[in-house]
Amino acid sequence: MYLEGKVLELLALLLGQEAEIYMGSRTQKPLKSGTLERILYARDLLLQQMDNPPSIAKLARLVKLNEYALKRGFLYDFKSSGDKVCS
Repeated sequence: MYLEGKVLELLALLLGQEAEIYMGSRTQKPLKSGTLERILYARDLLLQQMDNPPSIAKLARLVKLNEYALKRGFLYDFKSSGDKVCS
């Protein structure tokens, strides 16, 4: 019960920070160059496979990032989620 409460507390803090970043009241740290290269590679893969794009999980595995880093990278770099790049 205690651990569950702590997990929910951390989740609330994380969501609060993400909301601040999304609303523009907090700035994001710049992406590391290796991460940026992987995000650009992920975008290229999506554009090449627009007719049958991979899932976020598969795309993250292909570019060797976790799903969270991939989503944040797309938001940081393109101001859009990865699924909207193809649409």
